[in-house]
Amino acid sequence: MPDPKSPLSLAVDAEVKKPGVMRELLQMAKRLSRSEEEEDWKDLVAMTLLRVVNPADDPWQPGRHSFLAHMHGSMRQARHRERRKLRTKGEVYDGGVAQENTAGDTPGADDELERSRSLAVLRKLGDRLLARLEDNPLARQICETGLKEDLEPAEEEKRFHRTHAEIKAAHDRIKYHAGIVLNEWNASEERRMKALRERATDKTEEDTP
Repeated sequence: MPDPKSPLSLAVDAEVKKPGVMRELLQMAKRLSRSEEEEDWKDLVAMTLLRVVNPADDPWQPGRHSFLAHMHGSMRQARHRERRKLRTKGEVYDGGVAQENTAGDTPGADDELERSRSLAVLRKLGDRLLARLEDNPLARQICETGLKEDLEPAEEEKRFHRTHAEIKAAHDRIKYHAGIVLNEWNASEERRMKALRERATDKTEEDTP
């Protein structure tokens, strides 16, 4: 939680208290949220204020950009992030386990087994990808952060103090190695499934009188 008495928090608080600033922020939120509910505007403003006083998120840098300009950019990112979260939740809830378990919210044993296996696979692939990025600290840092947070390229530029070109090059590197890791895993899965099929065929032939 950001320190409310930090120099940045005090500077932001002073800007918010200036005449007309809060009214302008609410108008920004109204346009960006496309909502007619004032509570939605206030929520978006409050969410963004928390971001701009947090040194680890999207801190305002007095002297570099005006407060309102920084708030507008940060508010757009905050709104985009919320929409993406809602879209992701919708994709999860609209199909698969959510629809099949109509009798209750508790997932079945098969679903839990598949979920556990999927998480294990993702963990394994993530470890392999990170290992391949040892020679590229920025790409590895972006990849590690991506496992915990969902950042836009512009946010990564601020977070890692790198240029747009450097961030893009790092992402290209990640995609390149991710493709290799995925192809290797797919190939190993094909070999594994082939071995299982052959074993099942041999077992059937042995049991046939």
